Amino acid sequence: MSKPTLNEWNGIKENTPFESKYFLDVDTGLNTTQDIQQACHTSALGSITVLDRLTGYEGYVRDVETGFRDLHGEFWLASCNFNILEKGCKTFGEAIELIKKNANNCVGIEHDEKFPIQRVKKLEARIKELEEENQHLKNMMKGDL
Repeated sequence: MSKPTLNEWNGIKENTPFESKYFLDVDTGLNTTQDIQQACHTSALGSITVLDRLTGYEGYVRDVETGFRDLHGEFWLASCNFNILEKGCKTFGEAIELIKKNANNCVGIEHDEKFPIQRVKKLEARIKELEEENQHLKNMMKGDL
């Protein structure tokens, strides 16, 4: 495997052995040693992050969360002390499927989902594309092409 360029690994695929050596420590810039974050960014699959943090929930409880963001921006988050690095996954594909299966907060949600106006604009653009494609098919059926 080549060294990461801009912290992104090239050559990692679903059948690549899943190893912690591909995860790099993330400097959050918060000047705290209480939170530990590691990330593996790949050019072919997306990104997996593991965050061990002190939450504000019920008097400050520690939690470990594992997130996966695919290349299309969809995001899955498994919390409640879910650390993918400790689950014994053999391959990256297996790890990604396990994250998705255990996701209990975000389940395949695009970032824009938080911003409905952006989501609506994307949907409107997609509707226009489909209408144009439909018209093209109708013209083909009529023999107008």
